[in-house]
Amino acid sequence: MAKGRAVLIGVTAVAAIAGFVAWKYSPAPLPDVAGEAAYDYPAPSPPAGPRMVLPVVALEPSALEKKAVAFQDLKSRAERGERAAQRELADTYATCFSARRTADEVAQGDVPVLLSISPPDAVAVALQIVARRVAECQAVDGGNVFPLIDKWYGEAARQGDLLAQMALIGRGEPIPDPAAATRLVQRVIASNDPEAAFNMGQLILRGHPRTETLKYDKYLEGPISSVAWEITACRMRLDCGPGSTVMEDACLFSGRCADHTYEELARSSYVPPAESESLDQQIEAITRLFKEQCIPPQTERDGVCSLRVE
Repeated sequence: MAKGRAVLIGVTAVAAIAGFVAWKYSPAPLPDVAGEAAYDYPAPSPPAGPRMVLPVVALEPSALEKKAVAFQDLKSRAERGERAAQRELADTYATCFSARRTADEVAQGDVPVLLSISPPDAVAVALQIVARRVAECQAVDGGNVFPLIDKWYGEAARQGDLLAQMALIGRGEPIPDPAAATRLVQRVIASNDPEAAFNMGQLILRGHPRTETLKYDKYLEGPISSVAWEITACRMRLDCGPGSTVMEDACLFSGRCADHTYEELARSSYVPPAESESLDQQIEAITRLFKEQCIPPQTERDGVCSLRVE
């Protein structure tokens, strides 16, 4: 985005990052309400000026058929009990639901707040992303509403899928107690999974988790910690470059759609200059957490690796 270099601080920074989190971690459906009406979110006032219009995007029939076949294969594997497929299916439903919801908001004139205050070039990029996702999601159950997001995250989580468990926490599961939060952080570190590290950054902004141990909690507090985990994930080779899913999601819910990496975007838009050194220190410390895992049969307790004595 040509004019996207202004630094967001305080509440504005939190709102921008929280909007990004909302793309994947939408609130869980309210009881006894089905489909899209089950989601309770405020409708902002439409911005002044010309009404936003979603561009028309249609896939070639052969491309749509290919995506439909791939989706049916994914759904079949999920139904057979493959936990990774169950989580990927839930991710797919969540992405499609959010794209459809945003498209409906635009059609009704209820434009997401952060898009309503974005420059026209950023809005055009964001609307193109939404339109493309809506088109691609025609291959997902024929483009119908997607009420089974939590069901499939739940199935995967019960089988121990870490990313699914994190998604459920973000979508409104009970906040983990300190012991469970400690285990969650340790599992993220032990997984060495950049996606899990990035998702930890998103959970931090929602106030989770709290371990009540100094070793971890000093890296689990507030927007700077959130960004530090996310940048660490990018440095662990999560795709955070231009055109990646990470950057598309950031565009949709921060209104910053520049041809940058996520680290460049975060440093220029989310982190006040005075906090830059603190951010670097946290990135280094979180990186060390991943590098200093206890080698089996050692176990970690209170930040110390030792052999378990029964």
